Amino acid sequence: MVTRAAVLLLATRLVACTGPEAPPTTGGVDVVAGAFGRGLALVMSDYQSTNVALIDCNGNTLSGSFLSSGAALPGVSAPLSGDVVLPGELQEGTELALIDRYPAAVITLVDVRTGDVTRQLDVGTGFRANPQDLVTIDGDLWISRYETNAEPGKLPFDAGGDLIVVNRTSRELEARIDLSAAMSDAPGFWPRPGRLVRDGGRVQALLAAYDPSFQNAADSRLVEIDIASREVVRTHRLEGLAGCGALAIEPAFEEDGSSRPSRRVVVGCSGRFQGTSAPALEASGVVLLEPTEEGLGEVRRWSASELTSRPVGFDMTFDAGGKVLVTAMGRLADGVVGDRPDALVEIDLASGTTRVVLETTSRPFELGGVRCATRVGADAGGDGAACRGDCFVADGEAGVLWRLVRGAVGYVALETIEVEDAIGLPPRWLGRF
Repeated sequence: MVTRAAVLLLATRLVACTGPEAPPTTGGVDVVAGAFGRGLALVMSDYQSTNVALIDCNGNTLSGSFLSSGAALPGVSAPLSGDVVLPGELQEGTELALIDRYPAAVITLVDVRTGDVTRQLDVGTGFRANPQDLVTIDGDLWISRYETNAEPGKLPFDAGGDLIVVNRTSRELEARIDLSAAMSDAPGFWPRPGRLVRDGGRVQALLAAYDPSFQNAADSRLVEIDIASREVVRTHRLEGLAGCGALAIEPAFEEDGSSRPSRRVVVGCSGRFQGTSAPALEASGVVLLEPTEEGLGEVRRWSASELTSRPVGFDMTFDAGGKVLVTAMGRLADGVVGDRPDALVEIDLASGTTRVVLETTSRPFELGGVRCATRVGADAGGDGAACRGDCFVADGEAGVLWRLVRGAVGYVALETIEVEDAIGLPPRWLGRF
């Protein structure tokens, strides 16, 4: 997406021109899923090379190089690029999906147990589709494609600006969900779908709504898609907010293991970049939505100025106790003022209060993925006693994960974790499996 693309372009100026040689892969892991899932996957990258590691729910390394750009493995026809991310939602089953965004447009499916690549799916259909996120529904893969094809009609499913569905058995594209109608009130703007979450019988898709040149953005919007009919049933326009790229849904289970009857959703918006790396704060903020009879309804906002006077970043997560953690972007020196670091912000949804949990040491655009080890099942046994339920955030500048522990006044950055040191790529994105 444009916000990440701008940041990656700037960030590459801060790293070496060639990536280090990839170490031998350390293979898969045989971890039984429990009440907190199996653990977390971590993408490490200098935006040229990528290494993927697996850790448990407490941050201990399970496989330091599960798959990397230099992996010469059977089934790898398209090596991982430097623009790889993980799905935002928990990945269950035996396969881990890696999303290679731009220009590759490839989904790489890897067997968690062996580390072998089982399939690579080209979802570009003749254009640079820039896939952003993925959810698995009854084995089918629903994938958001950020770009819109200016000259469609040459190949099946080649229009873009959509969700595509990959069949569970054949692993072939079988359907397309067009999202262009969500922009009917904003002619000249493309939908730009990014993050996805599953909410009962619906999928929520977040649309950034940029124009083709990325010079301007309309109000972002959240689109509800019925899973059974594969049709858009509602569009919620986030009035006054632009460049929305972060999306999270409340855990399905309470801390005690009981199921949560309804689930809230939060959206993070960076604002209008307008060709720069520093978006204006006026259209940046966080929105809380909760279920109503008509669908999700907005109940509260926090402007970027309220949070930390920085634009909202690219990732956010719920914990199990009614708090949200969201990244906020710093700023590169502009000749008048110096660099400003990134920040991780905690929002207490009950009181509405906010506080800064940590900042990067000096550089901006370095805080990446943030995830909490919340319950994914009602089983009170299994790994429940072993998993502390901590949260983690990737700090590319320090080259570590921060382990965050909930204290009396909120989260504390308790310690740093170095997941892998044979190749030493900076940690960028987190996902749960």
